[in-house]
Amino acid sequence: MNFRTSFRKAEKRVVKVKGGGTGFTLLEVLISISLAAIILFATYTIFFAISRTVDSVAEERKIYESGRVLMELLTRDLRGINRVGKSGLIGTREEIDEKGYSRIDFITTSLLRSGFYSEGEVGYRIVKGEEGKLILLRREGDVEGDLKTGGTYFELSKDVKEFNLSFSDGSTWFDEWDSKAMGRIPQSIRIEIKLVGENGREATFATEETVPSSF
Repeated sequence: MNFRTSFRKAEKRVVKVKGGGTGFTLLEVLISISLAAIILFATYTIFFAISRTVDSVAEERKIYESGRVLMELLTRDLRGINRVGKSGLIGTREEIDEKGYSRIDFITTSLLRSGFYSEGEVGYRIVKGEEGKLILLRREGDVEGDLKTGGTYFELSKDVKEFNLSFSDGSTWFDEWDSKAMGRIPQSIRIEIKLVGENGREATFATEETVPSSF
């Protein structure tokens, strides 16, 4: 009798032990789901933050690379202005949507044709494209009578927001210049180009170039 009673008590104790060690409680399941959701959210947050950073860096690099190339191209053309022989430079302002942008046309020896540098006309100006975006164009052609006509236009950039030039005679700066009216080409030219990326970030590039043939 005592043996049976003891056996039943032991069995009950075993059942209790087994029952308490199996599965998860509802609270434990909810906590696990919450932790998994927090970890997943944190992972996605970090992923998208890294993606945005990578995109931002790539866009910024693209803008600065474009600005560097534009400045190098323009300054190279200016350095090719003739010291002797045919020369001429016209710098004006053109208005687009009530805002002014510089235009420059001049004769340079920087044109590379058939492996040799040759003389020709070069021009830079801003126009408004079909989509409403501003486009920086470069004109290249043979030397003709009118510096502002002829040649072929090439698209340089659709990321331009501002294009400003100013011209110095050595003591005074001017927004416009006509070598025929002034009797000479400018001594120095200031260049300022502002670009804007797809993400709205802006970058300004500026330099001052001394015109070789002004001395």
